[in-house]
Amino acid sequence: MAQHQLHPRWCDWRVTTGGGASSAQVWGALGSVYVLWGSTYLGIAIIVSAAPPLLSAGSRFIAAGLIVAAIVAVRSGWRTLRIARRELLGPAVLAVLLLCAGNGGVSLAARYVPSSVTALLVASVPLFIVCLRALNHDRPRAMTWAGVAFGLVGVVALVIALGRDDPAPGDGYIDLPGWQVGLWLLVVLCGSVSWAYGSFLSPRIVAAGRAPRDSGAMVTWQFLIAGVLLTAIGLLRGEGPGALDHVDGRTVGTWAFIVCAGVIAYSAYTWLLQNASVSLASTYAYVNPVVAMLLGWWLLSEPMTSTVLAAAVLIIIGVLLVVRSESRNVASSRAESADRVDQPEPADSSP
Repeated sequence: MAQHQLHPRWCDWRVTTGGGASSAQVWGALGSVYVLWGSTYLGIAIIVSAAPPLLSAGSRFIAAGLIVAAIVAVRSGWRTLRIARRELLGPAVLAVLLLCAGNGGVSLAARYVPSSVTALLVASVPLFIVCLRALNHDRPRAMTWAGVAFGLVGVVALVIALGRDDPAPGDGYIDLPGWQVGLWLLVVLCGSVSWAYGSFLSPRIVAAGRAPRDSGAMVTWQFLIAGVLLTAIGLLRGEGPGALDHVDGRTVGTWAFIVCAGVIAYSAYTWLLQNASVSLASTYAYVNPVVAMLLGWWLLSEPMTSTVLAAAVLIIIGVLLVVRSESRNVASSRAESADRVDQPEPADSSP
């Protein structure tokens, strides 16, 4: 029997890829998600300071969906975008969980909650995914649960501290009493739970044949469905054309940047959910807060208090522990599978 020696490292990303994806492909997709989504929080804060939150989000998703549809059509033909009624359920469910509830909640709260704090709360997504796996009769390691504990303590500390201290949120934000800020923090947190549930369901929906097999078509329909829903909800809550009076060149430029960034990052994230472990795909959440905190502090004078920094450390440590534990778990499983393959067949003792 061949011997397969494991060399534990802080994170051996090569062992967490799935299907035929290479490590370089996974790293490229992760890099796009890390950087582009990290800057998106700042962009959303700039946009909603002058434009209605749900209309701006809905229009971004519709534009992004049309761009992805055009790319898919050029690459594989328009027939790739055709979708059966059975396949429409999956993109619709994911559009509601990931984009409407997840991103829509962030857009609504972006007038009151600093973008860096929003990014920190969204960093809790991998922790919630671990909890969902446990409810699904999976058994995460002790180190994984330790990471969940660290992260959730950081999230709770952040919500309590900002809800009590009433800090100045930064340039362009609406300053609310602390308890009202706390309510908006809970909106962001609920959106994070919804995003985690959508991420958890995504590979299962694809495996069940409830979604298009082409990832580009999958992304297109999610964008378009979410865009129509958010636009309709925005109009119902009074976000009419009159709310666009304060839109300026900076707002339009930021809107265009987020559309392009969203196309690249969300497509990469959807690809990762189908070609890497869901825990690895969700690690964007501990890089995004660092990018968002630096950009928010630099460009919007967002507060960088000791409480926020301490909560950031707890959350990031928690996610790092989850990543390390999951990487080792996948490495061990693959080594055991390789051992079984290399084990010789028993000799045939029949006469």
